[in-house]
Amino acid sequence: MRRRELLVSTGVAVTAGCIGGFVGGRWSEGHVRGVDFSVQKSPADTEVDAPPTVEFRPESSRVVVTGTLWVGSSSCNEAKLDDVSYHERDGRLDVAVTSGEKGGLLHDVPLLPVGCTADMSADAYELVVTFRGSFPKTVVAVEHDGEPERTKATKPVD
Repeated sequence: MRRRELLVSTGVAVTAGCIGGFVGGRWSEGHVRGVDFSVQKSPADTEVDAPPTVEFRPESSRVVVTGTLWVGSSSCNEAKLDDVSYHERDGRLDVAVTSGEKGGLLHDVPLLPVGCTADMSADAYELVVTFRGSFPKTVVAVEHDGEPERTKATKPVD
């Protein structure tokens, strides 16, 4: 029995929501207090090809990015946060969301083969970046959904 692999997979499943400082981005000297990324299945009436939406909430020091992107098989893929980078010199926040393999206990244990469905699904996501001190002047949100083009939204603070 592969107990170590099961324990590692369980640890991955338990800490999957705690992405805080572990995202592959660059945070400038503690200007970013926290990152919260959540994924839901996209409602049927959602326009998947629309660019992401960027909302500034300076009163709570937050930037909220929402969107929907194609992820592939509903049983094996999901939206993933790829990058969060704050560039202090430019006052710019760059975020990137992509599709990737689902994690979780059943998908992480090699002894349990899990087949993928042949459907094409979309995930809705919400990314909340909370700042301490400085606040971005511009946000560039990019979605990589398997298509050659990238969906991009750039929004300066109003």
